[in-house]
Amino acid sequence: MNPAADTPAGGPVSPDTPVHAAPSAGDGSAAEGRWSSGRWSLEVRGDELADVRCDGRLVLRAIRAVARDEDWATAWPRRTVVETGDGALTLRLRIDGLGLDLAGAVHATADGDRLVVDLDLEALTDSPTNRIGLVALHPPQLAGTTLQVTHSEGAVEELSFPEQVSPHQPAKDIASLAWETDGVPLRLDLAGEVFEMEDQRNWTDASYKTYSRPLDLPFPYTVAAGEHVRQSLVLTADAAMPTGATVEAEARTDPEAEELTWRRGGAMPAIGTGHLDLELADPDWPQRLDAALTARDELALWVVSPSPADPAVLAQLRRRLAAAVRDGTSIRFLGIADAARHVTTPELAAALREIAPEEIPVVAGARSHFTELNREWETVLAAEPEALAFATTPLFHTLETEQLIEAVAMQRLLAEQLTARVPGLPVHVGPITLRPRFANVATRPQPVPAPAPPADPRAGTALHEAWTVASAAALAVPGIASLTYEQAPEPLAGLGGAASGTPTREHEDALVTGCSEDGLLWAIGDGDAVLLANLSARPRRVQLPGRSTPLDLEPVSWSAVPVP
Repeated sequence: MNPAADTPAGGPVSPDTPVHAAPSAGDGSAAEGRWSSGRWSLEVRGDELADVRCDGRLVLRAIRAVARDEDWATAWPRRTVVETGDGALTLRLRIDGLGLDLAGAVHATADGDRLVVDLDLEALTDSPTNRIGLVALHPPQLAGTTLQVTHSEGAVEELSFPEQVSPHQPAKDIASLAWETDGVPLRLDLAGEVFEMEDQRNWTDASYKTYSRPLDLPFPYTVAAGEHVRQSLVLTADAAMPTGATVEAEARTDPEAEELTWRRGGAMPAIGTGHLDLELADPDWPQRLDAALTARDELALWVVSPSPADPAVLAQLRRRLAAAVRDGTSIRFLGIADAARHVTTPELAAALREIAPEEIPVVAGARSHFTELNREWETVLAAEPEALAFATTPLFHTLETEQLIEAVAMQRLLAEQLTARVPGLPVHVGPITLRPRFANVATRPQPVPAPAPPADPRAGTALHEAWTVASAAALAVPGIASLTYEQAPEPLAGLGGAASGTPTREHEDALVTGCSEDGLLWAIGDGDAVLLANLSARPRRVQLPGRSTPLDLEPVSWSAVPVP
């Protein structure tokens, strides 16, 4: 099994647990989660040091200490205490859950051109784990930037941050990294473990991640009681900064209406809800299928099968699907995936085509994430697909609202890259869920059927609705055939002239999407109506083509506007 370097968010406490900050002192400062000292500043978000800046320039998306259990689930700190003073910041952590029992601290100090982050975690009892250590997240804007890698034996390799989403680690055996941001040379020295890098855009995280421990080393392993995990990151910035670079950009507050960047053309994808992972190893799968077909007028269906598939089971599936079609149920797409690999293999694809009703679009791809489709590309293409599909979740690695919002722009990136990779081949995206539907990289046997993921507290809120509109706008590029969500505002599913989103002839080339420069305003329309979403925490004013007056959007909201 080739797991994600970090994997599903989970554990006893979410990373949105409130931070308890001690009063600041000395030349460092911490207010409302922000800490600064000298040239350096960052945001404290739970146990994360986020948006690390030097002289106002974003140089790292985040630094964080992570603890994973034997199935790669995250053990979040039960308690995080922040202390500041004398140009230093300390996050005291207590992690007790998922079989891990750890206590210690992340300590950051600013020293002129250097930001030093040290980790010291002690295992209070024997703690079986797949990874405990520091991670550093690099912003996706570095795509294509030259990257110099110094390996543990001293050899230097010239690479670059990948532009195409990389299926495998773009850099391994890392002792230090060197790159430039806005012409400013940066160096990241790593100690305490050998590090490597992965492209987290595979999971719609807005980052490349440098992490330890290497996946080539055995896991799980145990950190014995009394043993310490000690690591450090030293980030060094060139002292010569461009004039005027010491002031951080302020959020726009002027009342001027903003213009979005628009893209026009292409068919509106079918947009709707309703999906089912049908695990054929579950003896009750017929009842689960019948219940889903009864409850829904339309359904996106992933069949999960052992390899090879049981012909008798598939014959029973054929009868039930044929009956559903006769009863008028719409199957948005039908895919099959190997129960262990989570992707379509040529053998399973051939078996599915033998039993699929002609009325149902059959796809090949990954029922888990874009990651597996990207990594098993040749296998999926060998299935000779007539359409591709992949599922996605914005909260695979972590649960912060910032991660949810940042994922939207990464969804656009995946949609653009995949449709360009297979021109002319329809692509279905779904299900699109807030949380992962199952633990696809677990090292131990998992229940069948997979238990439902924990309910996300944001589900059904204004944020969730606005995010869904923005997500649809991001993913709706020419070549995307359908989008399937957990839930969606009714006007979104009605775009394209039908409740299912199936384009009518007059809407076949009427797709319109728009985005603001900061990626927080998104729009999607079909020629009759435009839906706009504001993901920012402040009101926004938008100038729409053909309208004499701008549209005001409340913070974290969406609006439907008729096209004049």
